[in-house]
Amino acid sequence: GVPANYSILTNLPVKYDQFDFSSVRFARSASAPLLPSLKKSFEDYYGIPIVNTLGLSEMCGQVFSDSMNQSKSKLGTIGRPINNQAKVVNEKGDDLGNNEEGEIVVRGDNLMLGYYNELRNFLVVGCFF
Repeated sequence: GVPANYSILTNLPVKYDQFDFSSVRFARSASAPLLPSLKKSFEDYYGIPIVNTLGLSEMCGQVFSDSMNQSKSKLGTIGRPINNQAKVVNEKGDDLGNNEEGEIVVRGDNLMLGYYNELRNFLVVGCFF
């Protein structure tokens, strides 16, 4: 779901015990930033962990995912690349180190080559690192 769904579910005027969630192992969040406070509220109320993810249309789906193991999950992060490579670079394309701010570039077999009828304007995010 998207964070707005989790916000609605967390604020429903019903009691959690009115439903059987025994078959639900986890929930997945994508498409918008998931506030740590909302993640915690939902998990506390329903007892269902949320795995935070990030996907890109240009990468045909999921690119990053936080850990399914809640003890390894980092609140407020998008996690690690899933079947892709990623790094953070500066304006010149030079690699940056830990805790340095820059642009995330990604590459993988699922990266599209460009947009229809715009072949000279290929999507270059992460194509050539």
